[in-house]
Amino acid sequence: MTTPDDALSLSLQRCTLESIAFPVESIEQQGARGVVEHEQWGRDGAELTDTGRKAYRGKITALFLRGLSGWPDSLYETDYPAVIDLLATRGDRDLRLAHPLLGTFPVRVPSWAPRVVAGVRSGAYLDFEWIEQRASVTGVVATLLPATDVGQTLDVAAAAADAALAPLGILGGLARAATTVRTAVGRALAPVGEVQGAISQMRGTIAQATRMISLQALTGTTRALVHAARASVAQCKGALARVEAQATAPAGLPRTITAPRRMTVAEFAAWVYRDPRKAGQLRVVNGLASDTIAAGQTLVVP
Repeated sequence: MTTPDDALSLSLQRCTLESIAFPVESIEQQGARGVVEHEQWGRDGAELTDTGRKAYRGKITALFLRGLSGWPDSLYETDYPAVIDLLATRGDRDLRLAHPLLGTFPVRVPSWAPRVVAGVRSGAYLDFEWIEQRASVTGVVATLLPATDVGQTLDVAAAAADAALAPLGILGGLARAATTVRTAVGRALAPVGEVQGAISQMRGTIAQATRMISLQALTGTTRALVHAARASVAQCKGALARVEAQATAPAGLPRTITAPRRMTVAEFAAWVYRDPRKAGQLRVVNGLASDTIAAGQTLVVP
C-alpha cells in the first residue's frame, strides 16, 4: 500500500546544487531572446534585430522535510542549513545547478525564501531564483530516460560484457566488434554486405565468448563470475539483434516509441532525436494539440 509520504516522494523531481541533492516540488524556467526594434519616422512598423539568446532564469521550490520516503533523514537537519549557507556565502561565485530538464550548468542565485507551511510535517520549503551564467545551457535534456539509440545500447552492453569476462581471463573483444558494427551501420553509403559482415563477425565473437564461458570450471570462487559473464554476454547478444533489426528495416519506415513518463514534446524530441527543435515535426505527424505527452502515450517517430 502506498502511503501519502510515498506518493509525495514519487511525484518529486531531483535537483543538485553543488554537491547537495534535494527533492523539488516545482520548477519554473524561462528563456528569451533579445530583440531590438528599429523605427523610422514616417514609416509604418519596425525593423527587428535579434541580439542573441538571453540568460535562462527560473525558480525552484525545494522540500526539506523529515521522513520523506527515499530521502535521508539528514535532509532537514543537515542538507537544509548547508544549502542556506551556500546561498548566503557564495554570492560572489558560480554555483553548479543540476537541473532535471536543462542539465548541469553554472548559475547565480540572487534571492531565496525559506518558508514553513501549516499542516505540513516538520521541515521547511525553500524557494530560490537562479540565473544562468555565460550561456552554458546547450539545450533541453531529459534526464534519467533510457537510450533509444540501439547502437549506443550495443556499445554499453559490449563494454559491460568485456568487463564481466575479464575476471575469468577471457579476452572478449566485444567492444571492438561493436565499434566495427556501429561504423558500418553509421555510413550512409555502406554496402549491405559490409553491414551484414560486421554483424556476422560480432555474432561469431559472441559465440566464441559463450564457448569460453562454458569451459570454465564452476567452483565457489568462479560460480558468481561465470553467471555474471553469461548474463552480460546474453544482453550483448540481444543488443546486437536489435541493431540488426533496425539496420535491415525498410528505409524510411516510421517507428513508434512510448513515453516513459509525462513530458513536453520538446523533451520527447530531445530524448529521441537528441534535438528538441524536432518537436514541431512530432506535433504534425502525431496531430498533437497539446504540448504535453502523457506517461504511456505512444507516438509515431519518423
